[in-house]
Amino acid sequence: EGAVYGVDKPLYSVLPDTDVRERYRTCAIVGNSGTMLSHEYGRQVDAHDLVYRFNQAPVKGYEMHVGSRSTYESLNGYWVKELLDEKRGYRWNWRSRDTGLIFFELFEPWAFIWKTKTQIVEKDRWWKQTYVRLRRMHPERKLIALSPQFVSWAYLMYRELRRRFQRMHLGRYPGEKPMSGFYAFFLTMQLCESVDVYGFAPYREPDPSQKGLGEAKYHYFDGAVPRPGSHSFDLAHYIYHLFALQMDHIRIHD
Repeated sequence: EGAVYGVDKPLYSVLPDTDVRERYRTCAIVGNSGTMLSHEYGRQVDAHDLVYRFNQAPVKGYEMHVGSRSTYESLNGYWVKELLDEKRGYRWNWRSRDTGLIFFELFEPWAFIWKTKTQIVEKDRWWKQTYVRLRRMHPERKLIALSPQFVSWAYLMYRELRRRFQRMHLGRYPGEKPMSGFYAFFLTMQLCESVDVYGFAPYREPDPSQKGLGEAKYHYFDGAVPRPGSHSFDLAHYIYHLFALQMDHIRIHD
């Protein structure tokens, strides 16, 4: 449950001396949903003290809808590999010199359900080696590894809420793991006095019989589709709204 996490010497040597201590008054989490193209949230987003983005989602050409500022950016494993390959020609968008990159998959509690022991050990080794390598490649950048204890806590909350929803017959919610936005949601709740969430509308598979009626792309900037079975978008969306109903400082902008 994340109570114990092994840290080897190379990883320990690149960890910062202190935890991130910044606190913010207003924060905007900007998801990548295609629904963002239906709104002009740009100025509203940029007016926040902190703006949180994901996985190299572009802002150039979309400023009217998603804003232009970036304080933090979460990266999943795919985009971490792209960052490693930067020297071989991939043009990484650093956004700004002060934008911090957040790695939330160093510890993967969901892997103990979906993967073999060998896969877990290999992936754990890869993440540790990768974080060490990136810290040494980019010492001037803010590269932040989320606490394994925090990731485990958030995942267990997700799993427990899913269990309760299903026990109350509020639907069934398949999916291997929460999406990166789920962790960002709970992280900003700890960093910020108020949190505005944009672009987190749940993805719907296109219905051929309803072509062109209310369809929204998975991403506002490309034609990608999610890997089947990876996430439960509806469950996460319900959880965000559940917290917003109970906490006045959280607002969901669908």
